[in-house]
Amino acid sequence: MGTHDDFFRLGGNSFDAIRLAARIREALGVAVTVPSLFKAPTVASFAELLAQGGGGDPSSPGA
Repeated sequence: MGTHDDFFRLGGNSFDAIRLAARIREALGVAVTVPSLFKAPTVASFAELLAQGGGGDPSSPGA
């Protein structure tokens, strides 16, 4: 598995996305939305989304 492999094509589903969002929140302190994981389903694309200030919950402070 590499940074350009699609999370969902590798077998991830919406329940896995919820768990992944929670783990990212715990590890990085970033409030991630599940829709952002659908928008950027690879590690590379998600990192780019976060670098641009996306991926977070707009209702959360600091997101």
